[in-house]
Amino acid sequence: MSCVDHHYYTFSSMFFYMNRSAPLVNGRRQNLEYGSYARGAPDIFLTDSQLAEDWRRPERYYLVADHLQIPRFEKLMGAENVNVVISSGGKIALTNHPFAGAQLPGPSETDGMR
Repeated sequence: MSCVDHHYYTFSSMFFYMNRSAPLVNGRRQNLEYGSYARGAPDIFLTDSQLAEDWRRPERYYLVADHLQIPRFEKLMGAENVNVVISSGGKIALTNHPFAGAQLPGPSETDGMR
C-alpha cells in the first residue's frame, strides 16, 4: 500500500500516474476537510497512530512525504523501520521493510535532507 503524508496537492501527480488513490496521513486539511466527514465519503484519512500500526505489518508499505518529516517518522515508527527508497527535490519515499541486498542511504547520507 502507498500513503501520502499531509498535503494531497504536493503529491497529486503520484495519484495521477499510479491511476489510483492512496490514504492520506493527517490529510484532513484545506478543502479536503470539508467533505471528509460527510456520510458516504471514502475512508482514506489515517492518523499517525493508524500509520504506525499499519507500518509494523508484514506487508510492504510506502509513504511519500516532505524530507523534513524523517525525524517524526523515526520517532513514530522506530528509526530501524524507516527505510528511504528515494529522495529528490525535498520529497522522500519511505518503506517499512528494507529491500534484500539493497544499499539504502544510511543516516549520514540523509542528514543533509533534514
